[in-house]
Amino acid sequence: LYGLRGRQRVGPESVVAKTAPQEDVDETPSPTELGTEAPESPEEPLLGELTVTGSSPDSLSLFWTVPQGSFDSFTVQYKDRDGRPRAVRVGGKESEVTVGGLEPGHKYKMHLYGLHEGQRVGPVSAVGLTAPQQEETPPATESPLEPRLGELTVTDVTPNSVGLSWTVPEGQFDSFIVQYKDKDGQPQVVPVAAGQREVTVYNLEPERKYKMNMYGLHDGQRMGPLSVVIVTAPLPPAPATEASKPPLEPRLGELTVTDITPDSVGLSWTVPEGEFDSFVVQYKDRDGQPQVVPVAADQREVTIPDLEPSRKYKFLLFGIQDGKRRSPVSVEAKTVARGDASPGAPPRLGELWVTDPTPDSLRLSWTVPEGQFDSFVVQFKDKDGPQVVPVEGHERSVTVTPLDAGRKYRFLLYGLLGKKRHGPLTADGTTEARSAMDDTGTKRPPKPRLGEELQVTTVTQNSVGLSWTVPEGQFDSFVVQYKDRDGQPQVVPVEGSLREVSVPGLDPAHRYKLLLYGLHHGKRVGPISAVAITAGWEETETETTAPTPPAPEPHLGELTVEEATSHTLHLSWMVTEGEFDSFEIQYTDRDGQLQMVRIGGDRNDITLSGLESDHRYLVTLYGFSDGKHVGPVHVEALTVPEEEKPSEPPTATPEPPIKPRLGELTVTDATPDSLSLSWTVPEGQFDHFLVQYRNGDGQPKAVRGPGHEEGVTISGLEPDHKYKMNLYGFHGGQRMGPVSVVGVTAAEEETPSPTEPSMEAPEPAEEPLLGELTVTGSSPDSLSLSWTVPQGRFDSFTVQYKDRDGRPQVVRVGGEESEVTVGGLEPGRKYKMHLYGLHEGRRVGPVSAVGVTAPEEESPDAPLA
Repeated sequence: LYGLRGRQRVGPESVVAKTAPQEDVDETPSPTELGTEAPESPEEPLLGELTVTGSSPDSLSLFWTVPQGSFDSFTVQYKDRDGRPRAVRVGGKESEVTVGGLEPGHKYKMHLYGLHEGQRVGPVSAVGLTAPQQEETPPATESPLEPRLGELTVTDVTPNSVGLSWTVPEGQFDSFIVQYKDKDGQPQVVPVAAGQREVTVYNLEPERKYKMNMYGLHDGQRMGPLSVVIVTAPLPPAPATEASKPPLEPRLGELTVTDITPDSVGLSWTVPEGEFDSFVVQYKDRDGQPQVVPVAADQREVTIPDLEPSRKYKFLLFGIQDGKRRSPVSVEAKTVARGDASPGAPPRLGELWVTDPTPDSLRLSWTVPEGQFDSFVVQFKDKDGPQVVPVEGHERSVTVTPLDAGRKYRFLLYGLLGKKRHGPLTADGTTEARSAMDDTGTKRPPKPRLGEELQVTTVTQNSVGLSWTVPEGQFDSFVVQYKDRDGQPQVVPVEGSLREVSVPGLDPAHRYKLLLYGLHHGKRVGPISAVAITAGWEETETETTAPTPPAPEPHLGELTVEEATSHTLHLSWMVTEGEFDSFEIQYTDRDGQLQMVRIGGDRNDITLSGLESDHRYLVTLYGFSDGKHVGPVHVEALTVPEEEKPSEPPTATPEPPIKPRLGELTVTDATPDSLSLSWTVPEGQFDHFLVQYRNGDGQPKAVRGPGHEEGVTISGLEPDHKYKMNLYGFHGGQRMGPVSVVGVTAAEEETPSPTEPSMEAPEPAEEPLLGELTVTGSSPDSLSLSWTVPQGRFDSFTVQYKDRDGRPQVVRVGGEESEVTVGGLEPGRKYKMHLYGLHEGRRVGPVSAVGVTAPEEESPDAPLA
């Protein structure tokens, strides 16, 4: 357990716990008797609606329902004004609570969880606004605008429902609620939108007296109630012949999304049997408030208006018969982003493929040979009914998950343009069967799983430190994704052995949402996410008045395995900034005991001895400066097997030639604040690369790149400055290199006058855009590609694809080109080609296309001999 205070991490404190053995828990008299009580277990408790019923400057009153079962206790969670999570515990018999200690005039999102037998159910959520400070009430002119409830009237009574209507003679309420108690004495709440003046309360008991209380909600405060007492009608005597007709009981079929725009969703449904009196569509608005759309009995479709663009909604459709609401069918849909479709030829859907099956996912890819869609919708059916997956208009593939193992699915792809739906394209795919054993009969390692939380550990003006856990399995690598200030997606690759990373190159005082994915066998798991705000410039400005500190705050860089033997590991590390007083290296020995080694701050390497052969160690490094610790940084290292050293070489003779080798390092581009580097790897494959250099103050800096890339842009440099760049390759925990090159950044251009740039403001906005990527030709060993750039100009392009062994390959193309032929491919093989554009050190894209090389048989026809 670590405590986080400011930017410092304190701790850890540790404890070891052992779960009870299975036998101790099983105290039921006989397993056979449980079968007779099976009907009891389905009565799992359910949370109903959460409603804000009252508000004061420092508190909110909440009320909730439990339509089924009983909870042991409840927890209300919310965030205070500083973003820190708070929790209020409530007993299981309660159904309301007042949360105090809040800020006046502040909006809070409240989450309610129910706890039952150690498990957490929920949340259900509601948004509430605390009342403003009372001093602001003197102006007497405000009071006439205060809304006022008029009369509450009963408009209809059936055995199972009551119709109510009311008046509001003055002002306007934000919403209404109707409260009553059911037959078990449990309070029930029916929320009603602000524009409605009537509601029907369903699911009542015949011939029963109810007291209905109506409240108006305004600025978070509850006004009222108006009350009325009613008695529901008795059930009409049903003829004996009618009782023998259960097949005519109405039943809802499929609920389907027929149309999606930025502010509406079209729904349609079927009723395969019987006839309903009416329908109701329910969903929650952006504030979490439930909304209801009534639909007449003869209708089978409706358009839900007044939605938010680019927002995901879950729609529930209820059929109503004899005043009773039938179990709903549901569907999810995401509204599209606002923006009209671009003019030109109407878009056309091409082909749809299903690829990359796993036990719980299938990947869909498609083409759009003509035009551009606003968005796409993938529809399919799983065991819970119809499902909808919305996809952005620039995408040409999506991974559909979670699915059931060993099951066949049929996918429908629609293209959406304006209010029109094009398609569908149809394709079938089958997920892999789940098996705990691999082909050799040995148990597979557990599928890796990301922990529940992505933690923000440090925040500076231009970087955010993140840490995470992997409770099960092992990932090949990780990627952190976020969007820069221009909305362009950025990716930071991380080694599979690491559990933390610092994301550099950020803007001060900017809010970032960071997503972490784990990569395993070429598939992406996750994401887990965190939101962080970088520090503002003010923090450094206050320091400039004081004398500058003797040294900057120290930072740890890369921890690397230099050499491994049967019983030793030689490790080295970098200090990218400042100086440390000492270092501490931690690892766990074979008995599970934590071992710690302390060394002086002038060292940057150590040899750990007395280790087990052929054993994997997770080594952790901390740096200490002025009594504070920095870090940790981690590396996983494997000691060499003892016996295998003499016996292995004869059988492993093919391996040594595949040891990777660094070739040439070249400067390919220079701007006033960046240098673009490119390198070659004439042999083998590296796990990752590291570029080291010193900044303008002489402090060492390091930039990491993944093993499949052969280039990087180093930004944040000084204009007209000479830099020596050192490139290292890492393979199997060992560092190779460096190869070096000297580059000079371009001089800063003088602008003639500060007023003139504003005249040319439209120029920088001309960000280059990638258009379509098309396969224009095919041979047994090559594919020809061409692409369009509808706006702006790129410095260069890269085409990425995977070879038959799944290794990523990269082809670089000049910025003035718009086509390339990719050679060295396999005959009769499908390749997915990704095109990226590079502009001012940033990567844009990709756009993708799938091509198939010609089969081998065709080659004899070509008169090449």
